[in-house]
Amino acid sequence: LALGREKGAHRLARFDAIAVGSAPLLVLISSRDDDRPSQIRSGQLLERLWLAATARGLGLQPLSATLEVPRLRTRLSHIMDARLPWPQQLVRIGHPGETGGHRTPRRPLGEVLDPPEPVL
Repeated sequence: LALGREKGAHRLARFDAIAVGSAPLLVLISSRDDDRPSQIRSGQLLERLWLAATARGLGLQPLSATLEVPRLRTRLSHIMDARLPWPQQLVRIGHPGETGGHRTPRRPLGEVLDPPEPVL
């Protein structure tokens, strides 16, 4: 089932709404402008935030679907009382559950560092 970009974003935004309701801490990174340099700086700030949270044993989950829908993005800026008008990143931060959701399966380390030769 293929969904259009906006319809899919609306569906994901509903899932984000559930995550927001259970979030111990929400962080909104906004910028003065909505140009490429502002988006890159916002991404760099998110990277530093994520590393700092991880170093303290916290989990971080991006909630980007809401920002994909222009109307929801504008509303989010007002709801969060953002000082800067362009929301760039929305994340929730908290302590990861011990028995929480299922992790994405990972390939064995040896397969990544020393991949086997392809069979031709």
